[in-house]
Amino acid sequence: MRILYADSGLRSLEGHHASSGVALPAAFRRLGHDVTVLGHHELLPVLQQKAGAQPFFRFFTYGGPSEDPIAGWLTNFAAAVDVTMADLGRAWVKFGPFDLIYFNSAKPAQIAALGLWMKATFAHPGMAPAIAIELGTEAGLVRSGTGQTSTFSVREPTAILYRHVAERVGKPWLARMAFLAMTPAAAEEYAFILEAPVTVVPLPQPLPPLRRRHPSGPLVVGLLGHQRPDKGWQLAADFVPLLLLRHPEIQIVAHQSDPSGMIEDTERLRALAAREPRLELLVQPAIHEAWFALLDRCDIVALPYDPARYEGAYSAIVGEALAAGAPVVVPAATTLSSAVEAAGGPGTTFSRWNAPSIAAAIGEAVDRFDDLAERAHHAGLAWREKHGPDRFVTAVIEAAGLRGAVGTAQRANVIIKRGFGNLFGWRVRVSRR
Repeated sequence: MRILYADSGLRSLEGHHASSGVALPAAFRRLGHDVTVLGHHELLPVLQQKAGAQPFFRFFTYGGPSEDPIAGWLTNFAAAVDVTMADLGRAWVKFGPFDLIYFNSAKPAQIAALGLWMKATFAHPGMAPAIAIELGTEAGLVRSGTGQTSTFSVREPTAILYRHVAERVGKPWLARMAFLAMTPAAAEEYAFILEAPVTVVPLPQPLPPLRRRHPSGPLVVGLLGHQRPDKGWQLAADFVPLLLLRHPEIQIVAHQSDPSGMIEDTERLRALAAREPRLELLVQPAIHEAWFALLDRCDIVALPYDPARYEGAYSAIVGEALAAGAPVVVPAATTLSSAVEAAGGPGTTFSRWNAPSIAAAIGEAVDRFDDLAERAHHAGLAWREKHGPDRFVTAVIEAAGLRGAVGTAQRANVIIKRGFGNLFGWRVRVSRR
């Protein structure tokens, strides 16, 4: 089978785009498929080599030329649709045809571009290639209530764009697209806003080495990854001193994979590290072997993330930490805390997004480390049976209807197959009409 792996967000080394761009095409190829990888036109040479990718898409997934505070989101959306639609046409002519187009971490503009390109190119949906779209960002909704009684309201313009795209593309062509989400909560939100089936799939991140955490020296607490405001990096310089004061037996590794991001907050940590030898600051990208080595150094991985942002969104790092056997600290009442609960409780949570609450949750993980480390090791064994690049790409192919039968979905149906929600055997099916 000929597959196009498309990712207009694949540009630099930080974040999940780089990790997936290296791991997923290789996993497709291990199944015997022919894969063409196209990233952003400013794709770094090192990623071209590691991912076997070519620089191609002219419009970056995130952002755009307009910075207007009122209508910039709409201006950038329209521009991204036009440019990406044209780029898909060029890709089909230059590298195609393809049996499957997989678009990684698509937002509304990329979905619209795919749908409108199909409508302009093929006489009817059955003539178009299978399309699989990974919805790697939030839907832009606010949830009220739980279960069948839950309702949604719009939190940001992204939600409006998703619904607009669904109406503009139309149900027959939208049905040609297999939408994929990482958590049951995200799938339910996307199914509501797109009025289309959404399948929860295994997490795609490469599986790091698994080991039991039995440190002979100080416990190492890690703050890892591509740091952004919604990940609480601006709070680190406030909660790290509290933590070090209360727990003299620990060390902290604070890692920022994007040297150009949140510079002022990084400098606050740099000043703290200059006078505190138990704090190590690393400001550099880390992918694959380097990332695994960094993760392996940590006995506890803390994710001081915004609870509101991660109510429906997922984090690759929490999955990687659990797969590595490291206890985690996450915000309560989020997809991350649901993952910890489903995995047998190998972590602690904080209920308020402030320095004292985060420091207390990390401190609790330090105090309960032996118990949490044992739980984390068992969670890592179970995690490896459910997730990883190979299981992800197999699920993508199945969801796209290219392996086995695919049933007819009801309107706004959520099919929960292999995500957080059934990590330990749960099977949930939620329908909304």
